[in-house]
Amino acid sequence: MFFYGIEATPLGLYQAERVCCSRCGAKDTISMKVFAKYFHVSRIPSFPLGKIGVAVCRDCHYAVNDEGFQHHQQYKAAFQQLRAKTSVPYWSYAGSAISGSILIIALMTAL
Repeated sequence: MFFYGIEATPLGLYQAERVCCSRCGAKDTISMKVFAKYFHVSRIPSFPLGKIGVAVCRDCHYAVNDEGFQHHQQYKAAFQQLRAKTSVPYWSYAGSAISGSILIIALMTAL
């Protein structure tokens, strides 16, 4: 059983505009899903680590993750726009807030 680790949660599914599939060439068939990565301790999110994404063609089901966007410039540009639109959920700081609160309470009681 892992006490800590890295997880991802979906932030949204978007239709990429003016992007052609690099496999079948179909236009406006790419859906992109944006995920927020976060570090967790005992399954409680502590702090965000950024955003990742996946692009999938609805016609041929060709999928590319964000590491593969380097080779597909139109995917990379579309993902950068979508990443800027989405925000990291506030709860991804929950573990940090809890730890900070406990630390403050411990310091106050020690005085």
